[in-house]
Amino acid sequence: SEDSGRTWQTVNFAPKGIINALVVHPRNEAVLFAGTAGGPINTTNNLWRSEDSGQSWQKFFVSLPNQVDGTVPAVTALAIAPSQPAILYVGTAGQGIYRFDVGPQGAGYRLADKTLLDHAHIRQIMPGPADQVYVLASEGIFVTGGLDWQKLETVPETAISMAVDPNNDQVLYAGGASNGAYRSGDGGQTWQNVNEGLGL
Repeated sequence: SEDSGRTWQTVNFAPKGIINALVVHPRNEAVLFAGTAGGPINTTNNLWRSEDSGQSWQKFFVSLPNQVDGTVPAVTALAIAPSQPAILYVGTAGQGIYRFDVGPQGAGYRLADKTLLDHAHIRQIMPGPADQVYVLASEGIFVTGGLDWQKLETVPETAISMAVDPNNDQVLYAGGASNGAYRSGDGGQTWQNVNEGLGL
């Protein structure tokens, strides 16, 4: 869509399979990445790149490692932090989160955190305006300001959705499984319920 979603045109040559995640490069709007469903390693490509606004797609230059059963995991979330335009964060279903170097000399990836996120099911990846990157997983909410990750221990209930203020990465919002919405103004250390007007 080129008019804020009022009308849509079909994009040809889309990646095959279910497209779980899309992200537009923050420095080049013609570059997109797509994450798709998992499957057998010899027939499945779960990460794709387009350099012409989705008119054509190419398999990503490196594949995620296969699981013990010979399959590659589904890619469930993608993000590129504006402050780190050469790093693509890739979230998976059950194999954690990876950092891909997609810069001019990019040639690889690494698992973000083998201790905290090794087998995590990633739902969302949300870069803040500075260096903070938040991850919502089935195992909780995690944050990094560089290479080390921490789990936020003070989330009031199981979060199923999340958002980060685009101007202040200390302001977070979380949607809970039973008691509605919450806001944190200190990077997730404390939370307040913000349900007024939602009828909850």
